[in-house]
Amino acid sequence: MRRYSKDDIIRGGKSYETNKTAIKIRRAIKIGILDTQVITCGYLRRLDHIAYQYLDDPSLWWVIAAASGIGWGLQVPAGTRLVIPFNRNQLETIL
Repeated sequence: MRRYSKDDIIRGGKSYETNKTAIKIRRAIKIGILDTQVITCGYLRRLDHIAYQYLDDPSLWWVIAAASGIGWGLQVPAGTRLVIPFNRNQLETIL
């Protein structure tokens, strides 16, 4: 079983394919169908904490990683530019 196969955001219980989903997220941002905001990561911030702050769900940390074009680690160095999709409805539509 894949890591996110039980996540509520996944329609029909299907799991995300990480590379394909990351491409969908970045494409949606590029063509302007996914609203985002850009922040600069502060010292000792984790993506799951940021996902909770902006998306009300810490398990969506990977969405921020995909949108930002960074690796899949939870901790990011201070000064890292993060692109944060903030509209859950838009996110669910493109996925």
